[in-house]
Amino acid sequence: MVVMYHLVCLWPVQRDLVTAITRFGEYGVDLFFVLSGWLIGGLFWKEHTRFGNVQIPRFILRRLIRTIPPYLAALALSYAAVRIARGDPFDWHYLFLLQNYDTTIPYFIVSWSLCVEEHFYLVMPFAAALLIRLSPRLRWVHWVLLALAGAPLLFRAMNIGPDISAAFGFARSATHLRCEGLILGVWASLVCHYRPSVWRWCQRISPAGMLAAIAWVAIASFQPVSLHYVFLYTGVVCFHFFLLITVAERKPLFAGASRVTFWLAATSYSLYLTHQLAIHTVLGFLHPKSPVQEILVLLVVALLVAVVALLFYLMVEKTSLYFRQRFTPPRAATSVASPARPMPVELTGAVAKPGP
Repeated sequence: MVVMYHLVCLWPVQRDLVTAITRFGEYGVDLFFVLSGWLIGGLFWKEHTRFGNVQIPRFILRRLIRTIPPYLAALALSYAAVRIARGDPFDWHYLFLLQNYDTTIPYFIVSWSLCVEEHFYLVMPFAAALLIRLSPRLRWVHWVLLALAGAPLLFRAMNIGPDISAAFGFARSATHLRCEGLILGVWASLVCHYRPSVWRWCQRISPAGMLAAIAWVAIASFQPVSLHYVFLYTGVVCFHFFLLITVAERKPLFAGASRVTFWLAATSYSLYLTHQLAIHTVLGFLHPKSPVQEILVLLVVALLVAVVALLFYLMVEKTSLYFRQRFTPPRAATSVASPARPMPVELTGAVAKPGP
């Protein structure tokens, strides 16, 4: 979704129908946030259930080793290209993952979502540990998370101003304005893990929830710019949230279990980090002037995007994964931990499922 959206935005020949179809690809990143919250929350709750606590420094370090080295490598490639092409100075915000709070993001624009991710990785474990301390049996924690998921909508309502129509930057990329998907993903993982009755209820209403979210998005799309800005992201996130709940425990279809899908999933982070650079490189040298030339250039773009992503995955991302396994392996079952706190019967039944 994201790659096609960026490709059409950068394509030298604009076609209204293609643009209308692919423009929703920008919201693929909101699906990414929901899935990421589901993953990070699931890892946190599983460790807490298994050991009675979570080693937060280790937990965060594993996330950082997994994501930061590939980010820095992609940043170096992107800035080198920008320096050669435009001579732009380096923005030091990129080293501290703060560029998503700039009014505009000058280059390596896709990195804004990584900023949101890393900020969330740093805050979420401490917030979850605090909630566990306040409510060891997690009886009302999911209600707190659900309330927090509404905070970005309120923050956007407070942020309405002339900058919401400006170039992509703070108004559409700041962490506190775009993190509802991550929070809802964590909420889903908590409910699935500890509240099976609530989870089953969510599964029953999820088809209706998706339809309601589609209606929400449709209505928000025709509102004035300010209302569109405040409400649209929440509608999109809710659709992805209910979609996740609908399919989370279903067996994959044939395509979902294929090797092609496996490699697409394995290299997706590398693909996300490098695809804009690959597209810019091709379109900087090739300028299609006829439909036949457009098809040929499109094939070249697809090939280069795939090759660059695969090479980046094999050379950079797999190296990062190796060092994570080498220096911060998964917590062993023999690790010394405080005894697990007893959970209610409902919770005990929920965590009796086989592990990964």
